Amino acid sequence: MGRIRVRFGGPLALAVGATELCIDVPQGAQLGLDALVNLLQKRYPSLSDELSREATEWGWPTAVTVNGSTVDWNHLAEVRLKDGDEVFFFKLVAGG
Repeated sequence: MGRIRVRFGGPLALAVGATELCIDVPQGAQLGLDALVNLLQKRYPSLSDELSREATEWGWPTAVTVNGSTVDWNHLAEVRLKDGDEVFFFKLVAGG
């Protein structure tokens, strides 16, 4: 069985109740990033509204990276996740 590491920053971690999860995938299989987002939204309803590129009640859109590279929300279906990948969801912030 392979594993994908999923990390959450800030208020997203509060919605899930953890800063990190591991998602099991069959050895050699690939999971679409869009399928992972759907799985997380079903498993954690409080996270559902926050996993979007739009600003939310917490005020900022959510960003997603895979292995440190930013992914455009319009292209989630094109990203294939495999054993050992790390996905990080976090809120974009601005300050000065």
